[in-house]
Amino acid sequence: MIKGITEFRVRYSETDQMGRVYYANFMAYFEVGRTHLIRQHWKPYSQLEKEGYFLPVLEAGCKYHNPVGYDDLLRVETSLSFPRPTILHFDYIITQPDQSILVAEGFTDHCFMNREGKPRRAPAELYRLVNQGNDGE
Repeated sequence: MIKGITEFRVRYSETDQMGRVYYANFMAYFEVGRTHLIRQHWKPYSQLEKEGYFLPVLEAGCKYHNPVGYDDLLRVETSLSFPRPTILHFDYIITQPDQSILVAEGFTDHCFMNREGKPRRAPAELYRLVNQGNDGE
């Protein structure tokens, strides 16, 4: 498993009429977390696409704990694991770090596909990187 942390502030356009972050925007925050994690530990997602790898979402979930609004600082802690060699599992914890408040937690599951939409095995380099702590290396 590998982990990453990224922080950003809520933009005004991400809030609803009540002044709170609109619930669907948390999926975009999850994307920020996983994109940063992959770049931080391996390579940019854009490079994966150039190499013919795509990561469609198979399943996603989110549990909302506390509301946040415009200009609130958010921290997304993301972890990546491979429950199977063809499935990537990302877990996310979103907090307000300056107030130690849990905002939301969730997950997304992805598989690797080629440009034609056919399943592919994960790149061996990424699989080894993620699993290196699981087998004593």
